[in-house]
Amino acid sequence: MKRYSNATYFIVLAFCLIISIGFQGCSRAKTLEADIVVIGGGGAGATAALTAVQNGAKKVILLEKESELGGTSATAGGFIWGAETHIQKAAGVNTNKDEAFNEHMEFNHYDRVDPKVVRAFIDRTAEVVKWLEENGIGYTVEGMGGMGGMGQVKYTQFPVDMTGGTHNFGRTIKKLADKFTAAGGQILLNTKAEKILRDSDGKISGVMVADKNGEKTQINAKSVILASGGFTGSNELLSKYFPNYWDSNAYATLAVKTNTGDGIKLAEEAGAGLNDYATLIREPATTYFGGVESGYSRISASGNIWVNKLGKRFQNETWSGNASVNLLVKQPNKIGFSLFDDESVQSVSNRLRSQGQEMDLKEFYKSEDKKGNYVKISDSWDDIARWMGADPGVLKSTVEEYNSFCKKGHDDIYGKDPAFLSALLTPPFYAVKIGPLMIDTYGPVRINEHMEVLDKKDSSIPGFFAGGAICGQIQGNDYHFFGGALGFAVTSGRIAGENAAKYVSGK
Repeated sequence: MKRYSNATYFIVLAFCLIISIGFQGCSRAKTLEADIVVIGGGGAGATAALTAVQNGAKKVILLEKESELGGTSATAGGFIWGAETHIQKAAGVNTNKDEAFNEHMEFNHYDRVDPKVVRAFIDRTAEVVKWLEENGIGYTVEGMGGMGGMGQVKYTQFPVDMTGGTHNFGRTIKKLADKFTAAGGQILLNTKAEKILRDSDGKISGVMVADKNGEKTQINAKSVILASGGFTGSNELLSKYFPNYWDSNAYATLAVKTNTGDGIKLAEEAGAGLNDYATLIREPATTYFGGVESGYSRISASGNIWVNKLGKRFQNETWSGNASVNLLVKQPNKIGFSLFDDESVQSVSNRLRSQGQEMDLKEFYKSEDKKGNYVKISDSWDDIARWMGADPGVLKSTVEEYNSFCKKGHDDIYGKDPAFLSALLTPPFYAVKIGPLMIDTYGPVRINEHMEVLDKKDSSIPGFFAGGAICGQIQGNDYHFFGGALGFAVTSGRIAGENAAKYVSGK
Protein backbone atom coordinates (compact mmCIF):
# COMPACT_ATOMS: atom_id res chain seq x y z
CA MET A 1 0.00 0.00 0.00
CA LYS A 2 1.38 3.34 -1.08
CA ARG A 3 2.06 5.74 1.76
CA TYR A 4 1.68 9.56 1.48
CA SER A 5 3.46 12.25 3.41
CA ASN A 6 1.69 14.42 5.96
CA ALA A 7 2.12 17.38 3.61
CA THR A 8 0.20 15.56 0.89
CA TYR A 9 -2.65 14.75 3.29
CA PHE A 10 -2.89 18.41 4.30
CA ILE A 11 -3.00 19.52 0.66
CA VAL A 12 -5.78 17.03 -0.15
CA LEU A 13 -7.71 18.05 2.96
CA ALA A 14 -7.44 21.74 2.12
CA PHE A 15 -8.57 21.08 -1.45
CA CYS A 16 -11.64 19.19 -0.25
CA LEU A 17 -12.43 21.98 2.18
CA ILE A 18 -12.28 24.57 -0.59
CA ILE A 19 -14.56 22.47 -2.80
CA SER A 20 -16.99 22.02 0.08
CA ILE A 21 -17.13 25.74 0.78
CA GLY A 22 -17.65 26.39 -2.91
CA PHE A 23 -20.61 24.03 -3.07
CA GLN A 24 -22.09 25.58 0.07
CA GLY A 25 -21.68 29.03 -1.52
CA CYS A 26 -23.46 27.85 -4.64
CA SER A 27 -26.27 26.42 -2.58
CA ARG A 28 -26.70 29.77 -0.84
CA ALA A 29 -26.80 31.76 -4.13
CA LYS A 30 -30.02 33.76 -4.35
CA THR A 31 -32.48 32.97 -7.09
CA LEU A 32 -35.81 34.44 -8.09
CA GLU A 33 -38.43 33.15 -10.49
CA ALA A 34 -40.28 35.28 -13.03
CA ASP A 35 -42.14 35.05 -16.28
CA ILE A 36 -40.67 38.30 -17.62
CA VAL A 37 -37.83 40.59 -16.52
CA VAL A 38 -37.87 44.19 -17.76
CA ILE A 39 -34.49 45.93 -17.67
CA GLY A 40 -34.84 49.69 -17.22
CA GLY A 41 -37.47 51.76 -15.42
CA GLY A 42 -37.96 54.63 -17.85
CA GLY A 43 -40.84 55.38 -20.19
CA ALA A 44 -40.43 52.22 -22.28
CA GLY A 45 -39.70 49.94 -19.33
CA ALA A 46 -42.56 51.11 -17.11
CA THR A 47 -44.95 50.84 -20.05
CA ALA A 48 -43.71 47.36 -20.99
CA ALA A 49 -43.96 46.07 -17.41
CA LEU A 50 -47.52 47.30 -16.89
CA THR A 51 -48.58 46.07 -20.32
CA ALA A 52 -47.18 42.61 -19.63
CA VAL A 53 -49.16 42.14 -16.41
CA GLN A 54 -52.26 43.57 -18.04
CA ASN A 55 -51.86 40.94 -20.74
CA GLY A 56 -51.74 38.01 -18.34
CA ALA A 57 -48.09 37.60 -17.36
CA LYS A 58 -48.15 36.21 -13.83
CA LYS A 59 -44.79 37.30 -12.51
CA VAL A 60 -43.06 40.37 -13.93
CA ILE A 61 -39.99 41.98 -12.37
CA LEU A 62 -38.90 45.51 -13.31
CA LEU A 63 -35.22 46.29 -12.75
CA GLU A 64 -33.78 49.78 -12.29
CA LYS A 65 -30.12 50.32 -11.51
CA GLU A 66 -30.77 53.73 -9.93
CA SER A 67 -32.59 54.53 -6.69
CA GLU A 68 -35.71 55.70 -8.51
CA LEU A 69 -37.53 55.10 -11.78
CA GLY A 70 -37.60 57.56 -14.65
CA GLY A 71 -34.42 57.76 -16.69
CA THR A 72 -34.25 60.39 -19.42
CA SER A 73 -38.00 59.99 -20.06
CA ALA A 74 -38.59 61.65 -16.69
CA THR A 75 -37.01 64.84 -18.03
CA ALA A 76 -39.38 64.95 -21.02
CA GLY A 77 -42.19 67.45 -21.23
CA GLY A 78 -44.69 64.71 -21.94
CA PHE A 79 -45.44 65.74 -25.54
CA ILE A 80 -46.26 62.56 -27.40
CA TRP A 81 -46.57 61.95 -31.13
CA GLY A 82 -49.55 60.06 -32.55
CA ALA A 83 -51.59 59.76 -35.73
CA GLU A 84 -55.38 59.45 -36.03
CA THR A 85 -55.85 59.57 -32.25
CA HIS A 86 -59.29 60.03 -30.71
CA ILE A 87 -58.10 63.31 -29.20
CA GLN A 88 -57.15 64.69 -32.61
CA LYS A 89 -60.41 63.54 -34.16
CA ALA A 90 -62.47 65.16 -31.41
CA ALA A 91 -60.62 68.44 -31.95
CA GLY A 92 -61.05 68.29 -35.71
CA VAL A 93 -57.33 67.84 -36.34
CA ASN A 94 -56.86 65.77 -39.47
CA THR A 95 -53.93 63.37 -39.39
CA ASN A 96 -53.24 60.35 -41.54
CA LYS A 97 -51.11 57.29 -40.81
CA ASP A 98 -50.15 56.72 -44.42
CA GLU A 99 -49.09 60.31 -44.91
CA ALA A 100 -47.06 60.22 -41.69
CA PHE A 101 -45.39 56.97 -42.70
CA ASN A 102 -44.41 58.23 -46.14
CA GLU A 103 -43.26 61.56 -44.73
CA HIS A 104 -41.00 59.82 -42.20
CA MET A 105 -39.52 57.47 -44.79
CA GLU A 106 -38.89 60.30 -47.24
CA PHE A 107 -37.43 62.54 -44.54
CA ASN A 108 -34.88 59.82 -43.81
CA HIS A 109 -34.27 59.10 -47.52
CA TYR A 110 -35.26 55.47 -46.86
CA ASP A 111 -31.94 55.12 -45.03
CA ARG A 112 -31.36 53.70 -41.52
CA VAL A 113 -35.08 53.21 -40.92
CA ASP A 114 -36.94 49.92 -41.24
CA PRO A 115 -40.34 50.39 -42.94
CA LYS A 116 -41.99 47.66 -40.86
CA VAL A 117 -40.68 49.06 -37.57
CA VAL A 118 -41.79 52.56 -38.56
CA ARG A 119 -45.20 51.27 -39.61
CA ALA A 120 -45.67 49.31 -36.38
CA PHE A 121 -44.95 52.47 -34.40
CA ILE A 122 -47.26 54.74 -36.38
CA ASP A 123 -50.13 52.26 -36.52
CA ARG A 124 -50.18 51.75 -32.75
CA THR A 125 -49.87 55.35 -31.56
CA ALA A 126 -53.62 56.02 -31.50
CA GLU A 127 -54.23 52.99 -29.30
CA VAL A 128 -51.33 54.00 -27.04
CA VAL A 129 -52.68 57.51 -26.46
CA LYS A 130 -56.06 55.99 -25.56
CA TRP A 131 -54.35 53.48 -23.23
CA LEU A 132 -52.51 56.30 -21.45
CA GLU A 133 -55.78 58.14 -20.98
CA GLU A 134 -57.42 54.99 -19.61
CA ASN A 135 -54.60 54.75 -17.12
CA GLY A 136 -55.04 58.29 -15.83
CA ILE A 137 -52.74 60.26 -18.12
CA GLY A 138 -54.75 62.83 -20.06
CA TYR A 139 -53.76 64.55 -23.29
CA THR A 140 -55.02 67.42 -25.40
CA VAL A 141 -54.20 69.07 -28.73
CA GLU A 142 -54.63 72.59 -27.34
CA GLY A 143 -51.66 74.90 -27.63
CA MET A 144 -50.23 73.43 -30.81
CA GLY A 145 -50.39 76.77 -32.56
CA GLY A 146 -47.70 78.08 -30.22
CA MET A 147 -45.21 75.41 -31.22
CA GLY A 148 -44.31 76.75 -34.64
CA GLY A 149 -41.00 75.62 -36.04
CA MET A 150 -40.83 72.37 -34.10
CA GLY A 151 -42.09 70.30 -37.03
CA GLN A 152 -45.10 68.02 -37.46
CA VAL A 153 -46.88 69.50 -34.42
CA LYS A 154 -50.27 68.60 -35.86
CA TYR A 155 -49.52 65.03 -34.77
CA THR A 156 -48.50 65.96 -31.24
CA GLN A 157 -50.57 65.44 -28.10
CA PHE A 158 -49.90 67.74 -25.16
CA PRO A 159 -50.23 66.58 -21.54
CA VAL A 160 -53.28 67.97 -19.77
CA ASP A 161 -51.50 68.19 -16.42
CA MET A 162 -48.70 70.70 -16.88
CA THR A 163 -48.33 71.55 -13.18
CA GLY A 164 -44.84 71.58 -11.79
CA GLY A 165 -43.28 72.68 -15.06
CA THR A 166 -43.23 71.11 -18.47
CA HIS A 167 -40.81 68.31 -17.62
CA ASN A 168 -43.57 66.21 -16.21
CA PHE A 169 -43.38 62.75 -17.78
CA GLY A 170 -41.71 61.55 -14.59
CA ARG A 171 -45.12 61.78 -12.93
CA THR A 172 -46.57 59.65 -15.69
CA ILE A 173 -43.93 56.98 -15.09
CA LYS A 174 -44.79 56.98 -11.38
CA LYS A 175 -48.47 56.46 -12.18
CA LEU A 176 -47.67 53.55 -14.48
CA ALA A 177 -45.34 52.04 -11.89
CA ASP A 178 -47.97 52.32 -9.16
CA LYS A 179 -50.47 50.52 -11.35
CA PHE A 180 -47.85 47.88 -12.12
CA THR A 181 -47.17 47.08 -8.46
CA ALA A 182 -50.89 47.21 -7.63
CA ALA A 183 -51.40 44.51 -10.29
CA GLY A 184 -48.79 42.30 -8.66
CA GLY A 185 -45.62 43.42 -10.39
CA GLN A 186 -42.31 43.70 -8.52
CA ILE A 187 -39.83 46.56 -8.79
CA LEU A 188 -36.19 46.12 -7.80
CA LEU A 189 -34.38 49.44 -7.44
CA ASN A 190 -30.60 49.82 -7.12
CA THR A 191 -30.37 46.59 -9.08
CA LYS A 192 -28.17 46.32 -12.13
CA ALA A 193 -28.51 43.68 -14.83
CA GLU A 194 -25.08 42.13 -15.40
CA LYS A 195 -25.82 39.35 -17.86
CA ILE A 196 -28.76 38.15 -19.92
CA LEU A 197 -28.89 34.37 -19.85
CA ARG A 198 -29.78 31.95 -22.65
CA ASP A 199 -30.22 28.18 -22.44
CA SER A 200 -28.67 25.50 -24.63
CA ASP A 201 -31.43 25.98 -27.21
CA GLY A 202 -30.70 29.70 -27.48
CA LYS A 203 -33.85 30.77 -25.66
CA ILE A 204 -33.81 33.45 -22.99
CA SER A 205 -33.54 31.82 -19.55
CA GLY A 206 -33.07 34.74 -17.17
CA VAL A 207 -30.90 37.60 -15.95
CA MET A 208 -27.99 37.78 -13.53
CA VAL A 209 -28.26 40.94 -11.43
CA ALA A 210 -26.38 42.66 -8.64
CA ASP A 211 -27.66 45.05 -5.98
CA LYS A 212 -25.83 48.17 -4.79
CA ASN A 213 -23.78 46.07 -2.36
CA GLY A 214 -22.65 43.75 -5.13
CA GLU A 215 -24.78 40.83 -3.97
CA LYS A 216 -25.77 38.78 -6.98
CA THR A 217 -29.10 37.17 -7.76
CA GLN A 218 -30.06 34.95 -10.66
CA ILE A 219 -33.57 35.66 -11.89
CA ASN A 220 -34.87 32.75 -13.92
CA ALA A 221 -37.28 33.98 -16.58
CA LYS A 222 -38.69 32.93 -19.91
CA SER A 223 -38.45 36.41 -21.41
CA VAL A 224 -36.46 39.63 -21.08
CA ILE A 225 -37.46 43.09 -22.28
CA LEU A 226 -34.46 45.38 -22.66
CA ALA A 227 -35.47 49.01 -22.09
CA SER A 228 -32.29 50.39 -20.59
CA GLY A 229 -32.33 53.70 -22.46
CA GLY A 230 -29.71 55.49 -24.49
CA PHE A 231 -26.10 56.38 -23.79
CA THR A 232 -26.24 60.09 -23.01
CA GLY A 233 -23.86 59.55 -20.11
CA SER A 234 -21.09 57.86 -22.08
CA ASN A 235 -18.64 60.23 -23.72
CA GLU A 236 -16.91 57.19 -25.21
CA LEU A 237 -20.02 55.96 -27.02
CA LEU A 238 -21.12 59.46 -28.01
CA SER A 239 -17.72 60.04 -29.59
CA LYS A 240 -17.81 56.63 -31.28
CA TYR A 241 -21.24 56.95 -32.89
CA PHE A 242 -21.24 60.72 -33.54
CA PRO A 243 -17.66 61.73 -34.33
CA ASN A 244 -18.76 64.68 -36.46
CA TYR A 245 -21.43 65.96 -34.10
CA TRP A 246 -20.30 65.35 -30.56
CA ASP A 247 -18.27 67.64 -28.31
CA SER A 248 -18.80 67.30 -24.58
CA ASN A 249 -17.86 70.97 -24.08
CA ALA A 250 -20.53 72.29 -26.44
CA TYR A 251 -23.74 70.46 -25.65
CA ALA A 252 -26.27 71.40 -23.03
CA THR A 253 -28.50 68.57 -21.86
CA LEU A 254 -31.17 67.56 -19.39
CA ALA A 255 -30.65 63.88 -20.25
CA VAL A 256 -29.53 61.69 -17.38
CA LYS A 257 -25.82 60.93 -17.21
CA THR A 258 -26.46 57.53 -15.64
CA ASN A 259 -27.50 56.14 -19.03
CA THR A 260 -24.08 54.85 -20.00
CA GLY A 261 -25.04 52.28 -22.63
CA ASP A 262 -24.97 49.26 -20.32
CA GLY A 263 -27.79 47.71 -22.30
CA ILE A 264 -25.75 47.70 -25.51
CA LYS A 265 -23.13 45.48 -23.92
CA LEU A 266 -25.80 43.26 -22.37
CA ALA A 267 -27.49 42.83 -25.72
CA GLU A 268 -24.31 42.13 -27.63
CA GLU A 269 -23.08 39.56 -25.09
CA ALA A 270 -26.46 37.86 -25.37
CA GLY A 271 -25.99 37.53 -29.13
CA ALA A 272 -27.90 40.57 -30.37
CA GLY A 273 -26.97 42.25 -33.61
CA LEU A 274 -25.95 45.91 -33.45
CA ASN A 275 -26.28 48.51 -36.17
CA ASP A 276 -23.10 50.42 -36.93
CA TYR A 277 -24.99 53.68 -36.47
CA ALA A 278 -27.23 55.38 -33.93
CA THR A 279 -29.17 58.66 -33.78
CA LEU A 280 -28.25 61.67 -31.68
CA ILE A 281 -31.52 63.41 -30.88
CA ARG A 282 -30.83 67.12 -30.73
CA GLU A 283 -33.11 70.09 -30.60
CA PRO A 284 -32.56 73.56 -32.05
CA ALA A 285 -29.65 75.58 -30.74
CA THR A 286 -30.19 76.58 -27.16
CA THR A 287 -29.25 79.50 -24.99
CA TYR A 288 -27.77 77.84 -21.96
CA PHE A 289 -26.25 78.83 -18.66
CA GLY A 290 -23.90 76.53 -16.81
CA GLY A 291 -24.47 73.74 -19.32
CA VAL A 292 -28.19 73.54 -18.58
CA GLU A 293 -30.99 74.57 -20.92
CA SER A 294 -32.34 78.00 -19.99
CA GLY A 295 -35.75 77.55 -21.56
CA TYR A 296 -35.26 80.57 -23.81
CA SER A 297 -33.69 78.75 -26.71
CA ARG A 298 -34.90 80.92 -29.59
CA ILE A 299 -36.28 83.90 -27.75
CA SER A 300 -35.62 86.36 -30.55
CA ALA A 301 -34.48 84.17 -33.39
CA SER A 302 -36.69 85.90 -35.92
CA GLY A 303 -35.46 89.40 -35.14
CA ASN A 304 -31.75 88.95 -34.51
CA ILE A 305 -28.71 87.36 -36.08
CA TRP A 306 -26.58 84.37 -35.17
CA VAL A 307 -22.83 84.52 -35.62
CA ASN A 308 -20.05 82.07 -34.90
CA LYS A 309 -17.06 82.86 -32.70
CA LEU A 310 -15.32 84.37 -35.75
CA GLY A 311 -18.07 86.99 -35.92
CA LYS A 312 -19.59 85.60 -39.13
CA ARG A 313 -23.28 84.95 -39.72
CA PHE A 314 -24.03 81.33 -40.68
CA GLN A 315 -27.78 80.80 -41.19
CA ASN A 316 -31.26 82.15 -41.75
CA GLU A 317 -32.26 82.73 -38.14
CA THR A 318 -35.84 81.63 -38.76
CA TRP A 319 -34.69 78.12 -39.61
CA SER A 320 -35.23 75.65 -36.80
CA GLY A 321 -35.00 71.99 -35.96
CA ASN A 322 -32.32 69.86 -37.57
CA ALA A 323 -31.32 72.54 -40.07
CA SER A 324 -30.44 74.94 -37.28
CA VAL A 325 -28.52 72.52 -35.10
CA ASN A 326 -26.71 70.87 -38.01
CA LEU A 327 -25.37 74.26 -39.07
CA LEU A 328 -24.43 75.20 -35.54
CA VAL A 329 -22.32 72.11 -34.86
CA LYS A 330 -20.30 72.86 -38.00
CA GLN A 331 -19.12 76.14 -36.49
CA PRO A 332 -15.86 76.50 -34.56
CA ASN A 333 -16.18 74.78 -31.17
CA LYS A 334 -19.80 73.96 -32.14
CA ILE A 335 -21.07 77.17 -30.54
CA GLY A 336 -22.50 80.46 -31.70
CA PHE A 337 -23.75 83.79 -30.39
CA SER A 338 -27.19 85.34 -30.67
CA LEU A 339 -26.94 89.09 -31.23
CA PHE A 340 -29.69 91.62 -30.73
CA ASP A 341 -30.26 95.16 -29.60
CA ASP A 342 -32.17 96.70 -26.72
CA GLU A 343 -35.34 97.18 -28.76
CA SER A 344 -35.53 93.51 -29.76
CA VAL A 345 -34.95 92.36 -26.17
CA GLN A 346 -37.82 94.56 -25.03
CA SER A 347 -39.99 93.12 -27.81
CA VAL A 348 -39.25 89.59 -26.67
CA SER A 349 -39.99 90.50 -23.05
CA ASN A 350 -43.38 91.86 -24.13
CA ARG A 351 -44.09 88.66 -26.05
CA LEU A 352 -43.17 86.49 -23.07
CA ARG A 353 -45.49 88.46 -20.82
CA SER A 354 -48.31 88.15 -23.36
CA GLN A 355 -47.83 84.39 -23.12
CA GLY A 356 -48.19 84.48 -19.33
CA GLN A 357 -44.47 84.39 -18.51
CA GLU A 358 -43.82 87.18 -16.04
CA MET A 359 -40.15 87.80 -16.59
CA ASP A 360 -37.95 90.85 -17.01
CA LEU A 361 -35.60 89.55 -19.69
CA LYS A 362 -33.39 92.61 -19.48
CA GLU A 363 -32.78 92.13 -15.77
CA PHE A 364 -32.15 88.44 -16.32
CA TYR A 365 -29.50 89.15 -18.94
CA LYS A 366 -27.96 91.88 -16.81
CA SER A 367 -27.45 89.39 -13.99
CA GLU A 368 -25.83 86.94 -16.42
CA ASP A 369 -23.67 89.70 -17.89
CA LYS A 370 -22.15 90.28 -14.43
CA LYS A 371 -21.11 86.61 -14.30
CA GLY A 372 -19.38 87.00 -17.67
CA ASN A 373 -19.82 83.46 -18.93
CA TYR A 374 -22.78 83.37 -21.29
CA VAL A 375 -23.98 86.94 -21.82
CA LYS A 376 -22.25 90.18 -22.78
CA ILE A 377 -24.00 93.56 -22.83
CA SER A 378 -22.29 96.65 -24.23
CA ASP A 379 -22.88 99.82 -26.22
CA SER A 380 -19.94 98.79 -28.40
CA TRP A 381 -19.87 95.95 -30.92
CA ASP A 382 -16.07 96.04 -30.65
CA ASP A 383 -16.34 95.28 -26.94
CA ILE A 384 -18.72 92.39 -27.65
CA ALA A 385 -16.40 91.05 -30.36
CA ARG A 386 -13.46 90.97 -27.97
CA TRP A 387 -15.58 89.08 -25.41
CA MET A 388 -16.52 86.55 -28.10
CA GLY A 389 -12.92 86.21 -29.25
CA ALA A 390 -13.77 87.56 -32.70
CA ASP A 391 -12.06 90.18 -34.84
CA PRO A 392 -13.96 93.45 -34.12
CA GLY A 393 -13.71 94.42 -37.78
CA VAL A 394 -15.32 91.16 -38.91
CA LEU A 395 -18.21 91.42 -36.45
CA LYS A 396 -18.81 95.08 -37.30
CA SER A 397 -18.91 94.22 -41.01
CA THR A 398 -21.38 91.38 -40.36
CA VAL A 399 -23.76 93.62 -38.41
CA GLU A 400 -23.53 96.44 -40.95
CA GLU A 401 -24.25 94.05 -43.82
CA TYR A 402 -27.28 92.62 -42.01
CA ASN A 403 -28.60 96.09 -41.20
CA SER A 404 -28.31 96.99 -44.89
CA PHE A 405 -30.43 93.94 -45.77
CA CYS A 406 -33.03 95.12 -43.26
CA LYS A 407 -33.05 98.61 -44.74
CA LYS A 408 -33.77 97.40 -48.27
CA GLY A 409 -36.04 94.55 -47.16
CA HIS A 410 -34.11 91.67 -48.68
CA ASP A 411 -31.62 89.22 -47.18
CA ASP A 412 -29.21 88.78 -50.11
CA ILE A 413 -27.46 85.77 -48.55
CA TYR A 414 -29.95 83.59 -46.67
CA GLY A 415 -33.26 84.87 -48.00
CA LYS A 416 -34.72 85.54 -44.57
CA ASP A 417 -38.41 86.48 -44.63
CA PRO A 418 -38.57 90.31 -44.86
CA ALA A 419 -41.17 90.31 -42.10
CA PHE A 420 -38.41 89.23 -39.72
CA LEU A 421 -35.68 91.57 -40.89
CA SER A 422 -35.08 93.93 -37.99
CA ALA A 423 -31.94 96.05 -37.87
CA LEU A 424 -29.75 96.05 -34.76
CA LEU A 425 -29.43 99.76 -34.08
CA THR A 426 -30.45 100.57 -30.50
CA PRO A 427 -27.78 100.15 -27.80
CA PRO A 428 -27.04 98.48 -25.53
CA PHE A 429 -26.30 95.43 -27.66
CA TYR A 430 -26.51 91.88 -26.41
CA ALA A 431 -24.58 88.71 -27.23
CA VAL A 432 -25.78 85.41 -25.79
CA LYS A 433 -23.76 82.23 -26.16
CA ILE A 434 -25.73 79.41 -27.80
CA GLY A 435 -25.10 75.71 -28.25
CA PRO A 436 -26.83 72.49 -29.26
CA LEU A 437 -29.10 70.65 -26.84
CA MET A 438 -28.86 66.87 -26.52
CA ILE A 439 -32.18 65.16 -25.82
CA ASP A 440 -31.29 61.47 -26.10
CA THR A 441 -29.74 58.81 -28.29
CA TYR A 442 -31.49 56.04 -30.22
CA GLY A 443 -29.96 52.70 -31.19
CA PRO A 444 -28.08 50.58 -31.99
CA VAL A 445 -29.77 47.27 -31.04
CA ARG A 446 -31.46 45.59 -33.99
CA ILE A 447 -35.18 44.82 -33.66
CA ASN A 448 -38.11 43.88 -35.87
CA GLU A 449 -41.68 45.19 -35.92
CA HIS A 450 -42.63 42.92 -33.00
CA MET A 451 -39.87 44.49 -30.89
CA GLU A 452 -38.05 41.17 -30.94
CA VAL A 453 -34.30 41.51 -30.63
CA LEU A 454 -32.49 40.16 -33.67
CA ASP A 455 -29.21 38.29 -33.73
CA LYS A 456 -26.30 39.01 -36.06
CA LYS A 457 -28.07 37.09 -38.85
CA ASP A 458 -31.31 39.06 -38.33
CA SER A 459 -33.15 36.10 -36.78
CA SER A 460 -35.18 36.81 -33.65
CA ILE A 461 -33.80 35.58 -30.33
CA PRO A 462 -36.56 33.56 -28.61
CA GLY A 463 -37.91 35.46 -25.61
CA PHE A 464 -35.79 38.57 -26.14
CA PHE A 465 -37.58 41.89 -26.70
CA ALA A 466 -36.59 45.56 -26.54
CA GLY A 467 -38.21 48.98 -26.38
CA GLY A 468 -37.33 52.64 -26.31
CA ALA A 469 -34.06 54.41 -26.94
CA ILE A 470 -31.89 51.33 -27.20
CA CYS A 471 -33.71 50.30 -30.38
CA GLY A 472 -32.45 51.06 -33.86
CA GLN A 473 -34.22 51.45 -37.21
CA ILE A 474 -36.76 54.05 -36.08
CA GLN A 475 -34.80 57.32 -36.43
CA GLY A 476 -32.37 58.15 -39.21
CA ASN A 477 -29.47 60.56 -39.16
CA ASP A 478 -31.70 63.39 -37.89
CA TYR A 479 -34.57 63.44 -35.42
CA HIS A 480 -38.05 63.58 -36.90
CA PHE A 481 -41.57 63.98 -35.47
CA PHE A 482 -41.83 66.34 -32.49
CA GLY A 483 -42.77 64.08 -29.58
CA GLY A 484 -41.64 61.05 -31.56
CA ALA A 485 -38.92 59.92 -29.16
CA LEU A 486 -41.30 59.72 -26.21
CA GLY A 487 -44.04 58.39 -28.46
CA PHE A 488 -41.83 55.55 -29.63
CA ALA A 489 -40.69 54.78 -26.08
CA VAL A 490 -44.25 54.21 -24.91
CA THR A 491 -45.47 52.55 -28.10
CA SER A 492 -42.53 50.17 -28.39
CA GLY A 493 -42.91 49.38 -24.68
CA ARG A 494 -46.54 48.45 -25.31
CA ILE A 495 -45.65 46.22 -28.26
CA ALA A 496 -42.79 44.54 -26.37
CA GLY A 497 -44.92 43.97 -23.27
CA GLU A 498 -47.76 42.43 -25.26
CA ASN A 499 -45.53 40.14 -27.27
CA ALA A 500 -43.48 39.04 -24.27
CA ALA A 501 -46.68 38.14 -22.42
CA LYS A 502 -47.87 36.21 -25.46
CA TYR A 503 -44.52 34.43 -25.74
CA VAL A 504 -44.42 33.22 -22.13
CA SER A 505 -48.02 32.00 -22.37
CA GLY A 506 -47.08 29.84 -25.34
CA LYS A 507 -49.58 31.51 -27.66
